[in-house]
Amino acid sequence: MTGILFLALSAQPTRCATPLLYEKKADASCAAKTKAWDKSPKAGPNQGDTLLLWVMRLDTMPPGWMKLPFVCMRVTANAYIMVEAAALDSGFVTTATVDSIETAFEDASLGFWPDTGIYVIDTSAFGPPPDEIDNDPRIYLLYYIIEGYMGYQFDGYFNFADEYPDSLAWQWWGIHSNERECVYLDCHNESPATPRMLGVLAHEFQHMIHWLGDENEVPWVDEGCAELAMFLYGAPDPLVEFPSNPDNSLVTWSTGFADYVKTYLWTLYLYEQFDSGFALTRALVDEDANSVFGVENALLSHGAPGMTEVFSRWVVANYLDDTSIYGGLYGYYGEDLPPFAPHGIHNSYPVGPISRTVHLWATDYIRFRNVPDGLQFTFDGQDGKHFFLLAMLFDSSGPTVVQDISPSNTGQDTSVYLPGVGYQYWQAVIAIAGYPYPLSGDSSNLSYTYWADGTGVEEAEAGRRIDFWSAGSRVFLSLPVDADVSLRVYDIEGRMIQDMHEGDLSSGKHEFTLNQPTRGIRIVVLRQDGETHTLKIVN
Repeated sequence: MTGILFLALSAQPTRCATPLLYEKKADASCAAKTKAWDKSPKAGPNQGDTLLLWVMRLDTMPPGWMKLPFVCMRVTANAYIMVEAAALDSGFVTTATVDSIETAFEDASLGFWPDTGIYVIDTSAFGPPPDEIDNDPRIYLLYYIIEGYMGYQFDGYFNFADEYPDSLAWQWWGIHSNERECVYLDCHNESPATPRMLGVLAHEFQHMIHWLGDENEVPWVDEGCAELAMFLYGAPDPLVEFPSNPDNSLVTWSTGFADYVKTYLWTLYLYEQFDSGFALTRALVDEDANSVFGVENALLSHGAPGMTEVFSRWVVANYLDDTSIYGGLYGYYGEDLPPFAPHGIHNSYPVGPISRTVHLWATDYIRFRNVPDGLQFTFDGQDGKHFFLLAMLFDSSGPTVVQDISPSNTGQDTSVYLPGVGYQYWQAVIAIAGYPYPLSGDSSNLSYTYWADGTGVEEAEAGRRIDFWSAGSRVFLSLPVDADVSLRVYDIEGRMIQDMHEGDLSSGKHEFTLNQPTRGIRIVVLRQDGETHTLKIVN
């Protein structure tokens, strides 16, 4: 292991040990093209047989290797359930434990498919498992006493080197191979029969499947799918750490538990919003391109928006988790999210200037309460970079309104008036999210500064301000003087789909209604006295 991996491990606990092998796995792609070795069938063990097999020693860093005797406790339709002899002698695994493992892997789950086991769920959602070397379709489930390292405990892992001859795996990567498809799981710190540990089995089995689909995929994509496998089984990980610090780039992996949660929520969001019959999840696994490019390809090939657009929706969904608005666009159906922590909380005005940073593919949430009627928000982002600004307006008597107020110029600066904040809307939260353009896996920090003030209705009118906002299917326009106004609605491809108004309007407030909403993005364009204002409305 490299010093970088070692330091990351010493700073943060991790549950899955598969990432310890990711760096080695990334070097495997060239060697993987030369699989010309003998694949003659190997005789699998019978119940009661003992095999001497390689395992990682995780009580030292970098990990070491040792051989342990494993007893075959059960031969099932799709697996050999193997238990370290010492674990049997110590009573960590009993016949009842093995019964529970067999039931979970073959026949039953805790989620949406109670009569379906992990093997069928994972292979349906992510694809077939490999059978690269032993010509035996059964999977070896190896349970042994995984010792912890300096207080950090590992629950399991998948070793890609098992798909290669031991002599070559050791020569190429310094990793041993058992020359058969194996999932390695702990049986010491927690019973393998608990829901959490059976979820870990689904997690590690997904890693094996993902290796076959895309052997050099980056950790955040692979781990996100593995976390989704736990959800599909019915025992997802708890939603902790990431909600308390959402300025954590989606596309990085540092082994902290927050990384598991952020990639889980991202993959769950994709699954719930865009999947049908596991077509998208299988595409994520099979896509040859890696990281953001693979995700982009999978989304576009299934009729979904690209990754950047989906990311802008996801950061709102994480804060709101409300499937009752915008056709379910901003929430989760299978999880009840805890509150996401705002990075800025403001209750008195004026505010700022306040300077902060946010990572690419990450989010800061800024919360405003007790606003004197109407909020003026001014933003100046790092020049040449790209930010989403997404305003969430919490209505005291109606649904939450989401407005895209992102800057559109190269200077990434904008000043936006949000009418109604302080009386119609009791709270405003602005999500500030960085994204790279063109698309990339860059996760660097971006700087920005913001100001805010409560304007008050009289001040807004005195300033002869044109106010232009939306709430659900309604569009509002407030004019300080009589004016000749053009108000039209366009789809995302620039086609006009509704002519709301053309001609004179008197001063004051006017309300218009969008035609029957359709799922997607509409742009409302206001033209008046040579000025153009736009609203982006997402359904």
